[in-house]
Amino acid sequence: MDQDSDSDKSVICQNCSTKNSFGSYECINCREVLEYGDTDEPYIDVDKVPEKKEPYRTNWFRRSLFYIPPFIILLFMLTYYLYCQEPYLLLLIIIIFMPWASFCTIDIYNESKRREETRKLDVPKQE
Repeated sequence: MDQDSDSDKSVICQNCSTKNSFGSYECINCREVLEYGDTDEPYIDVDKVPEKKEPYRTNWFRRSLFYIPPFIILLFMLTYYLYCQEPYLLLLIIIIFMPWASFCTIDIYNESKRREETRKLDVPKQE
């Protein structure tokens, strides 16, 4: 399979003479594995490859500080409810603060499970 020298950067399959896009692994017509000269991979210029940037990761401690306020507000609201005995205050607590606090708890739990799973993947396997 010869690499086409045109500017369209395509590879011609030796088996069926189909023009394939440069970088394809196999022919779109006959599914024959394409060859790129001496290597089995297309040549990639290092200068043209974009650098992989690390994804922005928030610190778990900083993120958990974001979740502390609903629990503190919930504690104060429940204490105030016990002191005043206002039924509307209890309804307000149930409607607003309980879902907020439960969402934060579930999100913290999911994040800890995700980190635990990625930690398991990072451990090298012993052979």
